[in-house]
Amino acid sequence: MALLACLLVMACGSGAPSSSPAGPPTTADASEPAPSDLVAAGPTAGQTDTEWGPIWDTVPSGFPTYPGSKATEASTDPASDVRVIEGVEPSAIASWMDQHLRAAAFRSDGLSGPFEDGSYVVDMSGASGCNVQVRVAPAGGTSMITVLYGASCPHG
Repeated sequence: MALLACLLVMACGSGAPSSSPAGPPTTADASEPAPSDLVAAGPTAGQTDTEWGPIWDTVPSGFPTYPGSKATEASTDPASDVRVIEGVEPSAIASWMDQHLRAAAFRSDGLSGPFEDGSYVVDMSGASGCNVQVRVAPAGGTSMITVLYGASCPHG
């Protein structure tokens, strides 16, 4: 009986807690993962071709996520991640994303806006042709955050 119990414990794993990413840092000096440290949350993410270029269908775990934003499927356009948040100006979100992607070792290729519709675009690049674009647009009393995470970027 003891041998069976021991084998059962071994088959179930080490019992060590798995690490899950905490919420995004909210201070400028908080440490962000480097692009090479970003890993997929699931087994294998798919990819989709867009006008912008090929993207991953998801962002990897550890990707900077604006605090308080919630995942949504409100967009019909392909995206790696789409989130909404109420009561936050698109300019504040775009600046936050620019800052936190820089902290994650991406290079800013530009923060553009406001455009006529009040939206902003953050373009970033990393090693090996990795490109990321974050679009932040007002939508009524909410802001919609759309991420295109390039297929050349590490994803796990």
